[in-house]
Amino acid sequence: ILTLSISAPHGGAAAASSITVSVDTAKVWNNESYIIGGGGSGGSSGTSGGSGSPGDDQGDEIDNAYSVSQASSHIGEDGVWVFGYIVGGDLSTAGTTVKTSKITKATHLAIAARSSVTAKASCIAVELPKGNIRDALNLVDHPDLIGTRVYLKGSLVPSYFGTTGLKSVSDYVLK
Repeated sequence: ILTLSISAPHGGAAAASSITVSVDTAKVWNNESYIIGGGGSGGSSGTSGGSGSPGDDQGDEIDNAYSVSQASSHIGEDGVWVFGYIVGGDLSTAGTTVKTSKITKATHLAIAARSSVTAKASCIAVELPKGNIRDALNLVDHPDLIGTRVYLKGSLVPSYFGTTGLKSVSDYVLK
């Protein structure tokens, strides 16, 4: 259970400009990760698709990566970085939700803004091309990647498995 109280003082010129956030952490029922802001916030250095740690140029591009929610406003753009959490796969058989266990298809996965999202409409379907990227990211061989933050470089398309898609993935970074 998360109780979040936000208060902002109001009043005359003497009032301070601040926001106070109080969180009651007496009980934890759910643990979720949220991405707020640009791609450069938080995380540790990851592994890049077959090329080791990200270089300076790649790091700059990743800092400007689109979030899952921003990506739908950039449909048609090629060679862009998108970031989110790997939440599942088997999108062709999952109906309106993303399959999160016993994944049988290595050709794609789904990413979302939070690691707990399972609604396909809230995800980006990611095509995993044959080769190093598929070998490293497919959930058939690597089910432990579910919940991992990932940055992917590819082309945003309006529909792939019935939701926004990222195709022609050429690079990735796990964080």
